[in-house]
Amino acid sequence: DFTNLIFEKLNCGSHNLRIKGTRVSMNLYEMAFQERSGFNVNLFETEDFVIENGLSFTNTTILPPDSYLFLPELVFDAGGNWKRFSSFTDKVSLRASLRDSDIHTKTLSYFIPGLSRNSDILLKKTELTFSGPINDFAGELINLSTGDTRIYGSYALKGVTDIRSVSFDLD
Repeated sequence: DFTNLIFEKLNCGSHNLRIKGTRVSMNLYEMAFQERSGFNVNLFETEDFVIENGLSFTNTTILPPDSYLFLPELVFDAGGNWKRFSSFTDKVSLRASLRDSDIHTKTLSYFIPGLSRNSDILLKKTELTFSGPINDFAGELINLSTGDTRIYGSYALKGVTDIRSVSFDLD
């Protein structure tokens, strides 16, 4: 439920806190948490976490059980209007790139309603980009593979938060 995220058991270290005008930045390390859905992150580390016009992360590693995610770029852009976060799925623009990541379908099941948590597929060396609000984003699928199957191309998702009306296009 992207509209009501609640993080529990949150632990984190930080260093290099920098404040300049309205910009706050720092390095985060050894962060771990559990979202109320049961989704766990055993490790979240980023070289540069910036609070200015939204949230941005640089060279971020995320380790949920069964997956390895590396995001050179992860940005939640609210255009300087923090009230947009109250309508996160429609009014906050997400821009990210994922590189050399192994994503298990068990991890994806927390974000894709209808995908069974008992599914057992590992997507290896995944690379993709995406941009736009959660409910209407697009990007490039550079590599998505499992075994001998490889998928690549441009994609777009619309209506992601309502699984009954979601639209997925792949070119």
